[in-house]
Amino acid sequence: MKKKQIVTVVFALSGLLTSVAACGAQQPSPPTSGGHMSSPGAATGWAAKVSGDPYAVYKSADLLAISSAFNELRYKCLGENGYPQFLQVLPAQKANSFRNMEETPDFAATFASYGELPWFASEQDARAKGYGLPAQALAPTVMTMDPAIGPVMNDCTKKSLAAVGDRDGTIQNYTELGNTLAGSMGSITDKAKGDLTNQVLACMNKGKYPVDPNGANKNNDWNVDFLVPLGVQPPQLNRDDSGMNGNAVIITPAIPAKPYVPTKEESESAAAMYHCSVETGAHDEWLNDIHQAEATAISQNEAALDELNPKIAALAKSASAALQGHGK
Repeated sequence: MKKKQIVTVVFALSGLLTSVAACGAQQPSPPTSGGHMSSPGAATGWAAKVSGDPYAVYKSADLLAISSAFNELRYKCLGENGYPQFLQVLPAQKANSFRNMEETPDFAATFASYGELPWFASEQDARAKGYGLPAQALAPTVMTMDPAIGPVMNDCTKKSLAAVGDRDGTIQNYTELGNTLAGSMGSITDKAKGDLTNQVLACMNKGKYPVDPNGANKNNDWNVDFLVPLGVQPPQLNRDDSGMNGNAVIITPAIPAKPYVPTKEESESAAAMYHCSVETGAHDEWLNDIHQAEATAISQNEAALDELNPKIAALAKSASAALQGHGK
């Protein structure tokens, strides 16, 4: 099974920096646990009103826009107060809504990652992806161990947070709610790792592309040998921090993405996996379980959504206004 590519962390804007490490950014807080999902029941309230994706009621785009505005204001403040390197990397970071920062709350991507079909969304998807993962691109960033940046970062964080207008911890609370919603899908992921995937692999063993759990060429994500030659897995991209000595403030260059290219045989095997997911019913059962889990989670968190959604919408407007006032 493919690993989840999105790891959500709490967007702790209110936690001001006291020390600076690589990238000159706040140290992210650990993920907030969503707890166990209760047994699915009839959807009520918001969940009953939503057709298609129940999680569409969560304002992921607004939260990401607020995060991006906050970071843009903070980078501009740092650039204007002795660290022009932040202005140099700002265009590239802004273009991707600062998604390379661990604390950026991209819940649309998070929810999509948790809900992604483990055995591919289509035959075309299977043939194109195979059993590997691409190496994601990295935007240029600032890295330093200069202790003098600490007070400047604290001051810029305070000013940027005030400009966005979050005075009661709404951003933190809404991020924790997003983590709760993501956590509610965890039990479905566990199910896919077990019974449903076993059904799919058993189906593959009856066809032209069987698997061997004890083979010599096990795939790391699936823990089976697909008995076909596999493509070369791109290595995880790492930033070069070799120039970060003493109080130096350096810019690490952008690193382009590296695709994973499956072999012809691997594409055929992956296509067989997709067809087996459909034939065994795992495909439809997964989609149904995911939808039910989402509807249940929305029902269980209606009060929080009712309270926080208007506040997040208002903050998105105030964050946009703050950028306009600073010369967006």
